[in-house]
Amino acid sequence: MAVSINLKKNTKVFIMLNPIAILILEHKMIQKGLALLGRLGQKESPESTSDLEELIGFFQLYADRRHHGKEEDLLFKALLKKTLPKELRKILQELIDEHKTARNLINTLKTLKQVPLLEKQACIQKITALYTEHIEKENNRFFVPSFQFFSEEEKTALLNQFQNFDQNLKNPKNYEKIFSEIETRTP
Repeated sequence: MAVSINLKKNTKVFIMLNPIAILILEHKMIQKGLALLGRLGQKESPESTSDLEELIGFFQLYADRRHHGKEEDLLFKALLKKTLPKELRKILQELIDEHKTARNLINTLKTLKQVPLLEKQACIQKITALYTEHIEKENNRFFVPSFQFFSEEEKTALLNQFQNFDQNLKNPKNYEKIFSEIETRTP
C-alpha cells in the first residue's frame, strides 16, 4: 500500500507501508482525537457538545470499528494461530481486554453528554489514560516482536486484508477535516 504524506507545502512523498506502519499511523490519528477530547473536556459550550458527539463518533467508528477491527479481526486472529511466547500471548490478551474497556468507556461518555462538565472530565481522563498506555504497549512492546512470527508472504497477505477491510467500511469520514474544524472552535 502506498500512501502520500505532505511534508511541506506542495511537497508530497510516497511511502510503502507494512501492516505495522498502518496501525501506527492510525495510532497517530487516535492520539489527535485524544488531544482534542482533552481540550473539549476543559470547557462547556453548545459547540463543545456537538464536537464531543463528533469525537465519540470518531472513537466508535475510526478507533474501534476501523483500527481495533483490523487488530482483532485480522492481526490478533492470525497471531492466535501462532505459537507465541508466554509474554506476547499475555500482552495480546491485555490488548483485547483494553479494547473492550475502551468501548465501555466511550459508551459511558456517550451517556454523559448532557451532564455537568466535571462528570465528563473523569471519564475523559480514563479514556485518555487507557488509550495512551494501550498505544505505547502496542507500538513499543507488541507490534515488532509479534511480526517476527509472520513470513513475508503472510505480512503481504495481512496488508492486503487491511486494505480490503478499509475498502469495505461504509462512508468513512474525513476526520482530519473534522479535527481541523474542532480545533478552530477549541483554542
